[in-house]
Formats: sequence, C-alpha cells, structure tokens
Amino acid sequence: MTIESIEGMILQAVRLSDSRWRLSLITREQGRLTAWYRAGARAKAHNCLAPFMPLSLALTLKRQWYQVKAIERNKGILYPLKDEALLSGWYLNELLMYLLLEGEANLPLYNAYTTTLQTLSQGVDRLALEISLRQFEWQLLN
Repeated sequence: MTIESIEGMILQAVRLSDSRWRLSLITREQGRLTAWYRAGARAKAHNCLAPFMPLSLALTLKRQWYQVKAIERNKGILYPLKDEALLSGWYLNELLMYLLLEGEANLPLYNAYTTTLQTLSQGVDRLALEISLRQFEWQLLN
C-alpha cells in the first residue's frame, strides 16, 4: 500500500548508518508514524531530515513498517526556532512522541502543533511563549 503526497513533519530522526534513518513523524492524515528512510549515496534529502520543517512524503507500507519513498520540503513554510523557542519546540515533539498513539490521526492537534510552531518562530517574549505552550498542552489533553 502506497500513500502518495502526505503532509507531515519530523519529530525525531535517528541515524542508523550512513544511509539509513528511523524517522518519527507527525502527519496530518495518519497521525504519528514511525518510518524507515534509506538515502542514496549522494542524496540531497538529508537537508529535509531536520525537525520543524513541513514536508511532503510518499510512504509505502510493507508488512507493519512504513518506508519513505520520497521526501521533499514544502516551499514557503519554515519554522526557524532558536534559544528558548527551540527548547520549547523540542518539548512539543517529546510530548507528541510519548503521548500520541501510533497511527491515530488528530487533525485539531496537528493544527495546534503547527500554530504553536508558528508562534514560537516569531520570536515572542517569554509570557507569550508560555501561553502558547499551555494552549498546546490543553489541546493535547482534550
């Protein structure tokens, strides 16, 4: 089964060898997924394996594992995080990795995640950062 052009982001990328990666993904349509990615020797896709970057993915389901067949960055959307916002972004990713069930789609939560990343990338003050995190946590609990 192949899933064409699914929208998502990487929560965590673990390098297994020079060309193999295990990716924890959050997707709009499928929820949280774990997928395997094998890059070619000269693949440019390594630039797409950073978190907080909206991606278009083509996945194949083989037995019980997803494999990434194609990966590319969505043009025009970028969430550059630094300092406290970067730590807050990692916190969001950890929450999603440990509290979401694999394969359970939750569109309102995905939208809350992207909205929170957008707020964090705007370089807001600490109070606004805290408010956006609490709003995301509230959405996660509902």
